[in-house]
Amino acid sequence: MPDPVEFRVGLKKKKRGVTAVTTQAHELDVVDVSKAFVGTRALLPTSLSVKTGEFVTILGPSGCGKSTLLRIITGITEPSGGRVLLRGKDITHLPPERRDVAIVFQSYALFPHMSVADNILFGLKMKRVPKEERKRRFAQVVAICGLENLVTRSPRQLSGGQQQRVALARALVVQPALLLLDEPLSNLDAKLRETLREELMALHRRTGSTTLYVTHDQSEAMSMSDRIIVMKDGQVVESGAPRSLYMRPRQRFTALFFGHTNIVPVKVDGSQARLPWGGSVALVEKSSGCGEISLRPECLTLAADATGPGVITAATFMGADVHYTVRIGDRLLRARHGSTAPFAEGTRVSVTVDTPVSLLAAELPGLTGATTEAQ
Repeated sequence: MPDPVEFRVGLKKKKRGVTAVTTQAHELDVVDVSKAFVGTRALLPTSLSVKTGEFVTILGPSGCGKSTLLRIITGITEPSGGRVLLRGKDITHLPPERRDVAIVFQSYALFPHMSVADNILFGLKMKRVPKEERKRRFAQVVAICGLENLVTRSPRQLSGGQQQRVALARALVVQPALLLLDEPLSNLDAKLRETLREELMALHRRTGSTTLYVTHDQSEAMSMSDRIIVMKDGQVVESGAPRSLYMRPRQRFTALFFGHTNIVPVKVDGSQARLPWGGSVALVEKSSGCGEISLRPECLTLAADATGPGVITAATFMGADVHYTVRIGDRLLRARHGSTAPFAEGTRVSVTVDTPVSLLAAELPGLTGATTEAQ
């Protein structure tokens, strides 16, 4: 296995025999970048940053502007406004070949007439990297991506997963400041996606690559990212660590997009939010007045209670868990509990919440009424 310190993508670059280590805190800064096509605003003014060595995912439904933003960062698409900075340098109007960026496309985009080795080496040859340095980098990236026995094959002789690893190797071998991944797993079956997801994270840990990943898949985003940027309708909705966005979202759209949840109206008094059926839940930040909170099904604690406000109206066995529908008055709640001691339909239950939550903020312009829910 190559020494991972020797292959720190984006952290160490060799030029004319001198090693230069960046001191820039942010590898990438996007400042008020926008894009308008004829009759359509594909991207509203958008700002974001990616720290050196960070794995950041842009998550959102199809058509939200995430791929447009990625194309602007790579230089494939010219922005209508704003700036793109890489290591503090303005690259907004540089052509793609002059940006220290590599991208892996959804379709892999391998050259069908070239062998695996030639595909991987293509970028280094274009950059006129000396032969000995090409050999060194090639050996490292082939070992890292597990391609030692495939280098003489052509792309048509490879499985989808193998083609994806070749595309990653071709991007990594040029040691870019920033690695961009545009829905690279979406063409693969579910089992292979899960396997390659784990391989991608292992690869990230070994190379230290600064990575911007684009997907519409919530499970990919949550399992892989240091930070997630949620987009809808050409704008950033919110960003944060995966667990924070899942458990304590600030926007209604984020709460619903990350999976099943219960949007519950509450009355707020300081650090407590009073629930419609009685009882209260702790708030992360003090507030007052009325608002809404997001309660994930696994955050609801059910207990058999002959005088409780809830009634189990449906129970679906899902293996390790049972998914329940609980009726409280005219409100239906989703709950999820372990399957070792399931409740029968018709059981009357109490419903409590032990996990602190955040109030949902007022909707951003253009997001009012957003009720998209993950399947």
